[in-house]
Amino acid sequence: MAVKDYFEMFPEDWELCKLDIDYQRQNLKNDFAGLEGTNALKRALFAIPEKLSAMIGKKLTEEERRLFTQKENARWFADEFPQFKITKNV
Repeated sequence: MAVKDYFEMFPEDWELCKLDIDYQRQNLKNDFAGLEGTNALKRALFAIPEKLSAMIGKKLTEEERRLFTQKENARWFADEFPQFKITKNV
């Protein structure tokens, strides 16, 4: 629901975010979006605009926010909302 609300409330912000995501996709070091200077375990799966992050954070409990950062949940978000995905392979 927060993603849908974000698109409706902040279309200009979303347009800027899309440009940033496209730039990151075009400049991947590899298909797994490995972050330079780190091992394969550290990588950028997706980009969440600050406003959307705040909207999601307000809807989640503290425990849910902690779970959101876990690998399997981050992968779910990247698959569920591919418009935010940076990496080609999750």
